[in-house]
Amino acid sequence: MSSTSTKYTLLDDGEEKSELPSSRKHRALRLSLLKQFYQVLLHLIVIVLIVIVRQSMARPALPACLLPSELPLAADAIRYETVVFDPSGFSSGNEKPNAFEGSPSPATNAAWAQLCDVGMFVLNAEEYKRLGRPTAELVDRPGEYLVTLEVMHQLHCLDYLRIASYAAAEGKHTHHEQENDWSKAKHLSHCINYLRQVLMCHGDLTPITLERKKGLPPYRPDFRITHTCRNWDRIHEFASSRNTSGYGIA
Repeated sequence: MSSTSTKYTLLDDGEEKSELPSSRKHRALRLSLLKQFYQVLLHLIVIVLIVIVRQSMARPALPACLLPSELPLAADAIRYETVVFDPSGFSSGNEKPNAFEGSPSPATNAAWAQLCDVGMFVLNAEEYKRLGRPTAELVDRPGEYLVTLEVMHQLHCLDYLRIASYAAAEGKHTHHEQENDWSKAKHLSHCINYLRQVLMCHGDLTPITLERKKGLPPYRPDFRITHTCRNWDRIHEFASSRNTSGYGIA
């Protein structure tokens, strides 16, 4: 039998030392690339989180949906927005009055009239079925039914009180001259109690903050409060598009 012998070649010290630094360089390069990858990944995660937080803060505080008592077909008219209220009569003096402030005049009356220019509007037969409660049918247009949106009647009542209260404050005994005294008294009573019910029904829980001031009382309300509101233009546009009955606010 023949025997085989294994030969081993020994590396000299120079060859061994030359391979060790090369291996270390590869490991260091891999670690460096891995570190850079995780840094990029971390930055991407931070950017995504910032975008998510900003989007969540920009979303409306309330869902854009109808309340159970509201008109079903008005759902698409609802959009929420952030609105800072005017301080109105309690401003610091630097702000100009808005179009709705001040005693009745051609300008203020025109502004209010534009708010209240949608009267009874029309539902077709299919929409009337979705309404879920009875309402009057147009006498000369069978299959068409009448409704008035609450917000339009609420603004109508507020406008009535505006005119009556300024007349009383200015010592005038005449307002709404087309009405007799009995009708005026009934109208005033209706609007005051009606708006009381509206305010209590909606129960706005937005906090009014306070400022320190000299003198007594030491605090005053800051009426520049941020609110989450339904976009009025969309609601008015929806109502105006159906304002075809020819009748004013009931």
